[in-house]
Amino acid sequence: MSCCNGGTKPKITRVVKEALLTAANVVGHAITKGELAAPSDLIQRRVNLCMKCPHLNGQRCSICACFVHQKAALKNAHCPINKW
Repeated sequence: MSCCNGGTKPKITRVVKEALLTAANVVGHAITKGELAAPSDLIQRRVNLCMKCPHLNGQRCSICACFVHQKAALKNAHCPINKW
């Protein structure tokens, strides 16, 4: 994917797009609300849902490629398939 590939723009993969959307949502929420971390009970509920999900691959989500424990701890983050 070089800059000189015949003038075409590089495709943004689904994983990169999801990561960028998560980052934008979390940063926007932190700036406007002054909050970044989710409460511990919310984190635990989210992680429990992820642990039962067929898209969990080790510690990562195979849909968005996030580390589920870290993403679950971000107050304004969300599951890419709307489980939480």
